[in-house]
Amino acid sequence: MILRLFVAGSLMTSVSATCSIPSVAGATISGTGCVETGTVPLSATCTWAQSDGYTCTGVGLATCAVSGVLDAPTCIENFCNAYFFTGGVISDTSSTVPCIDGDILTVVNRPSCGLMCDTNAGYAASSATLTCPFPGGTTVDSGGSDAPIDDLPFSSADPVTTIECIPVPCPTHASSVTVGVCVCDEGYEGSIAYTGSVYTGTCTEIQCAAFTYPTGVVSSMCPDGLTSAVTTPMCPVMCDTGYVLQESNIICDADTKVASMIPPLTCVEKQCAVFEFPEGVVGDVAHSNPCTSARLSTVTTPNCGLACDAGYTGAPVVLNCPETTANGALPVGTISCVENRCAALTLGTGVIGVAPNGCIDGLRLGTHTDTSCDVECETGYVAQTGVVSCAADAVDGASATGSIVCTPTCAMHSCGTGYKAVSPATTCALSGCTTAVCCTLAPCPTNASPSSDPSMCPCNTGFTGVPTWDDATSSWTHVCEATCNNADFPGCESGTSLRPSPETILCTGTGTPATSCTQAGCCVENVCLPPAEKYPAYSFGGGVACTTAEECGKISCAVGYAGTPEIKCMTAGAEFTFVQTCAAVACPAFASGAGVCGCDAGYSVPNGGSPQWDAVTSTWAHTCVLTCAHTSFTGCSVGGLILRENPSTVVCTGTSGNPALDCTTDVCCLPTCENYDMCPTTGGFAKKANPGSIGCSDPSGCSSQDCCSATCDNTLFAGCGTGFRDVASPSTTHCDTFDGLSCTTDSCCVPTTCQNVACSAGYHPNPNAPLTCETCTEAICCSENVCKPLSFSVGFDSAAGTTCTSVTSCGSFTCSSGYHSTGTVAVTCPVHGEMFDAQGCEENVCNAGGVVGYVSEGSCTMVSQCGDVICAAGYNRGQNIPQFACPTHGGDMVATGCSLNVCAPPSTSSSGLIGYSLSGPSSCTTVAACGTVTCATGYSAVTGVVPAITCANANDIFQGSGCQANICIAPQSQVPTGYVVESPSCVMAEQCGAITCAEGYQAVSNPSITCAVSGGNFVFSGCEIASCPPNSVATNNGCTCNEGYVGTPTWDPQTNAWSLCVPAQCPLNSGPAGVCSCNDGYVGTTSWSGTSWTHTCTAVACPANASPQGICNCNGGFSGTPEWSINRWVHVCTEVAPTCNTLGTVPSGYTVSGTCTSLTNCGPVTCSTGYIANNPRIICQNNVLVPTGCTVANCPLNSGPVGVCACTSPFVGEPVWSGTAWTHTCVDSGTPPTPPTPPTPPTPTSCPSKAVFVNGGCQCIVGYSGTLQLVEGQWTGTCTAAQCPNFASGEGSCLCNDGYTGIANWDSVTSSWTHSCFPVPCTGSQCITKSTLIKMVTDQKYTKANFVTNLVSSTATTCEAANPALFQEQPTIDSNGKLQFRSAGEAGTTTVTCTSTTVGATSGLSYAFEVQIRARSKYSRCEVATPIASFVASSFIRALLNIMNTPTRVKKIVNIIIYYACPRSACLVDGQIRCPDVHSERLARGCRSDFANVRDWQILQDVTGEASVVDFDFETDEQGTTVTEEERVEASAQLNTAIDQCAVDPSTCEFNTQGVPIVSGTSVSTIEYIPTVAPGTPTTASPAPLIPNNSSDSDDLEWWAITLIAVGMLLFCICIVVALACMKKKKENDNNDIERNGAMGHRDLDRRSDMSASNPSYYPTSYQSGYETSYSYGSPDRLNTQGGQGNFTPGDQVSAVYVDGKAYDAEVKEVSPDGTYGLLWDDGSYSVGVPSTHISPRR
Repeated sequence: MILRLFVAGSLMTSVSATCSIPSVAGATISGTGCVETGTVPLSATCTWAQSDGYTCTGVGLATCAVSGVLDAPTCIENFCNAYFFTGGVISDTSSTVPCIDGDILTVVNRPSCGLMCDTNAGYAASSATLTCPFPGGTTVDSGGSDAPIDDLPFSSADPVTTIECIPVPCPTHASSVTVGVCVCDEGYEGSIAYTGSVYTGTCTEIQCAAFTYPTGVVSSMCPDGLTSAVTTPMCPVMCDTGYVLQESNIICDADTKVASMIPPLTCVEKQCAVFEFPEGVVGDVAHSNPCTSARLSTVTTPNCGLACDAGYTGAPVVLNCPETTANGALPVGTISCVENRCAALTLGTGVIGVAPNGCIDGLRLGTHTDTSCDVECETGYVAQTGVVSCAADAVDGASATGSIVCTPTCAMHSCGTGYKAVSPATTCALSGCTTAVCCTLAPCPTNASPSSDPSMCPCNTGFTGVPTWDDATSSWTHVCEATCNNADFPGCESGTSLRPSPETILCTGTGTPATSCTQAGCCVENVCLPPAEKYPAYSFGGGVACTTAEECGKISCAVGYAGTPEIKCMTAGAEFTFVQTCAAVACPAFASGAGVCGCDAGYSVPNGGSPQWDAVTSTWAHTCVLTCAHTSFTGCSVGGLILRENPSTVVCTGTSGNPALDCTTDVCCLPTCENYDMCPTTGGFAKKANPGSIGCSDPSGCSSQDCCSATCDNTLFAGCGTGFRDVASPSTTHCDTFDGLSCTTDSCCVPTTCQNVACSAGYHPNPNAPLTCETCTEAICCSENVCKPLSFSVGFDSAAGTTCTSVTSCGSFTCSSGYHSTGTVAVTCPVHGEMFDAQGCEENVCNAGGVVGYVSEGSCTMVSQCGDVICAAGYNRGQNIPQFACPTHGGDMVATGCSLNVCAPPSTSSSGLIGYSLSGPSSCTTVAACGTVTCATGYSAVTGVVPAITCANANDIFQGSGCQANICIAPQSQVPTGYVVESPSCVMAEQCGAITCAEGYQAVSNPSITCAVSGGNFVFSGCEIASCPPNSVATNNGCTCNEGYVGTPTWDPQTNAWSLCVPAQCPLNSGPAGVCSCNDGYVGTTSWSGTSWTHTCTAVACPANASPQGICNCNGGFSGTPEWSINRWVHVCTEVAPTCNTLGTVPSGYTVSGTCTSLTNCGPVTCSTGYIANNPRIICQNNVLVPTGCTVANCPLNSGPVGVCACTSPFVGEPVWSGTAWTHTCVDSGTPPTPPTPPTPPTPTSCPSKAVFVNGGCQCIVGYSGTLQLVEGQWTGTCTAAQCPNFASGEGSCLCNDGYTGIANWDSVTSSWTHSCFPVPCTGSQCITKSTLIKMVTDQKYTKANFVTNLVSSTATTCEAANPALFQEQPTIDSNGKLQFRSAGEAGTTTVTCTSTTVGATSGLSYAFEVQIRARSKYSRCEVATPIASFVASSFIRALLNIMNTPTRVKKIVNIIIYYACPRSACLVDGQIRCPDVHSERLARGCRSDFANVRDWQILQDVTGEASVVDFDFETDEQGTTVTEEERVEASAQLNTAIDQCAVDPSTCEFNTQGVPIVSGTSVSTIEYIPTVAPGTPTTASPAPLIPNNSSDSDDLEWWAITLIAVGMLLFCICIVVALACMKKKKENDNNDIERNGAMGHRDLDRRSDMSASNPSYYPTSYQSGYETSYSYGSPDRLNTQGGQGNFTPGDQVSAVYVDGKAYDAEVKEVSPDGTYGLLWDDGSYSVGVPSTHISPRR
């Protein structure tokens, strides 16, 4: 809409005085007087503004113009975009403002309208409002624009609403055709109508009429025969239990509503095989149907009874032919009838077995085997014989009959030491002969008596001699001599004691012990503790360190003591005893103190003397007199008197005896000057200061000389000299005395120069003092003395420490540690620069006596007297110097620096403690911690010596003292049975040497002997008779292995044990070892031949819906736990309701309709053209919905691919599909063929690692398991190596380890190994394995061994190579018991010897291996432009052969052997081509070696756009094998020349059918003989002569091959004749090659390298590939000519073609159900899955 605005008016002839204001919708006006419809004066201004919801032009300031009309804006209301009805939306006519289709809402006047859903059209009822949300508009300036309104910048928006119309849902099992129209789903029926708001009517599933099952036919899904079109469109049916298993399906036809069984079933009752009665088993007559040789059936005769025959034990069982058994299978029921054996024989005393069928203790005779044995009485018993037997019908454990009783005689009795024999014919009691019956006691020699053991005659106490028995004369021959402990010895004198161990000291005198035992020979002076300082009243002439009376010398009394002292050492180790003592002498009067006698207080020795001792008379010679110092005298305290000086020297003259009276004032006191006033008044005198303290010299009175002194104004004073001035008051300044001459400048003058100032003690002249001063003082003129640091003055400390150097800086003084104060501590510095002068501290004095653990030079009480200090015995010096300290005066001495020695604990080192027992823990490290020391068993204490231990040095071992070994009677010939003594003539345990167990005896503890009591017999312990090894029983020949075990137990003197019995290998599907009963799931009766198990175990059929046999897990979709009972499976597999809700990837050939989120809502499934329908449907598989029932139809001849089947050139024809098959024919058009395009497989064939494409999908190869799925066109998942059984190893192979045997068996259903490995028995005296040649590739590490079982359990095995230069390090043994080594890179053969130092019961065995290290294999390498995914082996071979075999080149090459083809990236290392050497690593990098018997594109990894590296070798017609080195060099040179020529002239190169050069590449550096060609250069080769194509490459057959068929047939006939001649030559060459390469050769290593690399012709078996798996062009022809000789059975000796194309000798070990064979090659390796076409009888 276009709006044009025009302004109408007329020409004004006069100016209006006002302007009218118009009213404008969408705008507002403001300003003075500005009101819509009002007026404003001329020139007045107003402001227009835009209202919300509008868009205006011309808003803003407007002025009243001369026109008289105020300018106004133009406004348009905002609006939303038009709204149109969609999806069931219509106008809501019930709303205030109904919407219309295409409605345009405005913001202000019509902002909303009503909407609703059309219920009549099939939508659910719903209503909502349509709203225009636009908020405002755009203001347009009123600048006079006259633009049309539609050109202005309006804004608009879409209206909004919440309405959503949803179709009414269809009823259950119905689907919508269109809104409002529903029809029943396929498989359902009914009528649906729409009433305007809801659907009416229902859909019900189509039901087929019940199907009537024929006899024997059942269905677990549809037991009543009812089926339906959807839920049960098909029911699986089968023959009921008890009938031969057949299966079919009941299918419901929805159109006819009739169910049919397709195909029909006829069920036949099953019969079991004839039961073969094991030994000891008969029919059970107690059963209603005793078993006979007749066959049981599952219905008519389902069971019979079995029981054990007489002489056997076992529970009767019922033999069943279960309904679930397989037709012809063995009946189920295992009866175990064990031959009864009589109780173990216990031969009586003297009873022995008689060879060759002798009885032995423990032998159990049988009722049917080994039923009797012979016995007789041994020498020393009354002669008698007998036969012991076990009755044929004896119950188990019954007693055997026929035993004899032997009566013993004294003939074999040995009387032993101390006894004489009686007559040997003397008979004894049945309990045996005793010494009391057969022997009499021999008399003891002089001075010897029988002990508690009557067979001993030890010397009496006080006599010594080793009891010696003479067996020849049956008498004692020893002599007992007197010793110092003899009771007749008078004893030692006082002060002496017996010498140590007096019982060992012979008396040397003559006569009786009383005279032959002397003081000199038997006694020794006692040793006592040293007196030290403990006895102050005595003086020791020999010093205080003496320990004997003789050492102490003359003993005298000390000062103050009197007597005639004498000492003796009465008890060794104790204190001295004073026989005569010293007594303290009494002190004089008024004196006290024992041994000192100092005068009492107030008394003194006259004339100041000291106490005097008279040594001659042993008395005190001094006297003590009363002095004025006595405290009782107080007479001088009266005023005017003072005590005389030194009152202790003034003797009182009184005689009354009362000190207070005997001391008088006239004797003790002097008058004072206090009251004297007679000093001269002229001449310069004055009274002394403090007159009351001045005593006068005359007791009768004072004088001027006593109380007066001259003053400085005295006439006799000469005056002050130069440098002085008078004191301020000379008349009051005193001089020293009354004499005026005592007035000196010091007292009367003041110095004015410092040189006249005398410094006080402790001060020195100040060098910096002034020259003159008014009054020169010490403070000005002197400085305090500075001494050496206080540390130089011993014994003193200060508050400021010991570094201070002046009295002032030091502060207060104290005594140092180790010193004590004797009064005031005074320290001065008398001389500047010298040492301090200290007074008041003395060194501490400590108590006398040593400190434990320390030794000083002498006995000291002060540290300064101690001299050097060292550590005592048993102590050691640490980091500090040993020293004494006396911290407290009068206290004990303290020492530091020595530590108690810490020795090695006895638990780790007890060599010094042999014979000693400690009460403390064995972990003790100090003497104290070890506790009480006693003598151990077999030892006794030395007389007079206390057992002790010492620790002489730190970290040393303890040493004991005080114990000696007991002496026993030499064992000689009396060694107990079961023991061997190295030195039987010993009398002490340590002299006897090694104690070992005799043959047939084993050590239960360390064999030992003990001499518990001196003079007694040794006691033996530690050995007992050895039992037979486990799994064996005692026989008259030693020990025999039990049933199920092999080996011959022999006694090993090195280990003192019997060799072991090892379990024999169980048959397949049986166990455990030693029992070998059939495993669950298998039946069979155990049978033992005496050396091996001979029975077989047959798998029992699984219950319905379970597999595989032997395991019988419930199949997918069924649940249940496998349960085995009485030789049959008893569990039931119940169908599990599917839980599928997701449709998986729909494969080619299927079309699925419907949403398909469950089995109930999936639409019909149809098969595409080219696929045959077989009840196509959706099933639940692995919780995923998958279609099934469509099978791809085969194409007619000369057409393809499947699903399309178009005729291939040169054949023509139009594909015709009948619905069930292709019906067209492809006719040859006669035109040359068009190069075929490889068909694109319907399913990707590139599989993950360790998987191959088989039967339309990827699956893990043998030995690997995992889940693989097709996701978005790619196979995903991982195949991991399955776990090997016990004693087996090898990723993907699981061959039994060396030393074990067993046949590898892979269960493809459960993806697991099911075989068992059993140990190979060790045979021979040393069990040394045979030499084994082991191939080793340089720089690679392999394991290879041929060990016996024992080596695996070795705890320490070392290997040593005879030629170590062949290895990078010595070979080792890994944890699996395998030899492991790394080559040094040189070829050679050497012997490796491995020695086991601890191998259970076979310690010290050596194992020798011959190791052959071969040089790295030589081969050629070429890089080709073709990716590995497109690489065609046969084409590559033909191309090289065509190049090599032109007339001008080498003609010896007849074949090319391809080892590997690898992606170039797999071989690229640092820019160079270096392919991996190890097979498994090659496979991991995408290399391929399997190019035979399957189509190339099926096995190749898809590495697009990447070149390939091919490793190959040449084969000649002369050798029939790889070429010699000379031929190789020649062939490689020719090949390089040819390829170089190809780069120059492409016409010489060969192209494949796609036009791609077969051989192209680039020069690379590899091992050797590498063909070279320029990068990217196309190559060709002449096509003749043509080599016949391999059958596996038929898709690559060139078009011209057809034209040469006739020529090929002729050549084939010629080749047959030549081949027959060549076979003989090849056989000879092969045998030579085998001999040249050794028994193992490279074949053995190749076969063991990796099972997963098997040639696909034997997939999925373990028929292993070579070191470099070869693809030999033309090899199938060669295989066919050698194989196919007929059927073979286990044990046949054959020749078979290995995967390397050569024939080797082998033995057939097993026949697989698929017709292939398991072979044991002569070199010891094993292969399974070998086809019969590759086997022929050995010639």
